[in-house]
Amino acid sequence: MIKSKRFLFTTWSIKDKLKISFYLTVVLPLLVCVYLVSDYILPIIGISAYMTALVFLNIFIAMIGFLLIREAFSQMVMENENLTHRMEKLEINDALTGLYNDAFIRNRLQEEIKRAIVHQRPCAFILLCIENYEAFHAKFGSSQSETALRKCASLIRETVTEIDPVGRIQENLFAIILAERNKRQAQRMASEIKQKLERAFSSEEDYHKRVTVTTGVSENPLDGIRADELVEKAQEALGKV
Repeated sequence: MIKSKRFLFTTWSIKDKLKISFYLTVVLPLLVCVYLVSDYILPIIGISAYMTALVFLNIFIAMIGFLLIREAFSQMVMENENLTHRMEKLEINDALTGLYNDAFIRNRLQEEIKRAIVHQRPCAFILLCIENYEAFHAKFGSSQSETALRKCASLIRETVTEIDPVGRIQENLFAIILAERNKRQAQRMASEIKQKLERAFSSEEDYHKRVTVTTGVSENPLDGIRADELVEKAQEALGKV
């Protein structure tokens, strides 16, 4: 059997590394210091060399301890990053609006496209962009901008059916998947939502708070047979409808 060339402590758990590091950097050096202070038995001539050797041993042990601490914290950072990455993959909702996130929408769109191809049915995709969001955010700040985005998300969600997935895939960009609907139907839906969103903010006294919405629509198979193709075509169509 081939032995691993890795150092032994690289295979220890974080708890073991921190425990051993504590003994090496605190307990053992403390015991050595106590021993140096209390050792009056040796002849005066031999004490100097003996103490020097113990001091260097003490320093060496402490260095090993610090190396173990550094290794333990590096492992903790790596494990935390891996956990965060796994959690992001499992997360399907946008934290701000509660709608689906970009990863879920793209995966779901690809699934709907495959189903549409098998059954020879259409599948449409809508993008809704809050066009003046950057100016809104610059003038009114994060709190009011987030409130406006949540209001938009709620209005979009209540306009479509329960089976239509709705997501926020960028800061000011919303997406809707319309299975079994063609491009013309999707355009009507996009126009209806655009009017509803702009009407909801039209009563604001400050005109900077009146959102403007642009829409883009694509359909399988006219605009592509993959999710990224439909997203790209819808992005190209933003503002042209």
